[in-house]
Amino acid sequence: MSIGSQEFAFTSDDNDWLEVEAIEFETIIMNKEGKELRRDPKKLYRLSAELFGKQCRFGAAGSAAIRRSGRAKYRAAVGKHRIAKEGWSVVATDSLAVEPLPGIEGGKPVIYSEAAQALRTLKQQNPAKAAGLKIMRLSEVTN
Repeated sequence: MSIGSQEFAFTSDDNDWLEVEAIEFETIIMNKEGKELRRDPKKLYRLSAELFGKQCRFGAAGSAAIRRSGRAKYRAAVGKHRIAKEGWSVVATDSLAVEPLPGIEGGKPVIYSEAAQALRTLKQQNPAKAAGLKIMRLSEVTN
């Protein structure tokens, strides 16, 4: 199976790539009649990559109706909210303080299976201490 398009051209030649740190603009100010012109070619406006990304998404082109028509109508929307993966921690049941365990670096949040494995290991080594611990997300812990 082969998928392709004549609209795109990819190259592996480094000389064909254009990479700039920031896009620079010369600002030209004209009066209403267009007769008077002010410009300073030595003073350029620098558009950083971060600001360019924001302008692409939220500027005139990014919010134009054409961006939500045709095939773009079915494009998955990029949400303005993101869910941060906070991970899991082993906490003491009496104080809800994060407890460091062997295999978990300095009480750092980990994936659930790593926290469960560390708690199982502790249950084998020290069942009394493990009985006072549980796995929770830090967002569930209220101090």
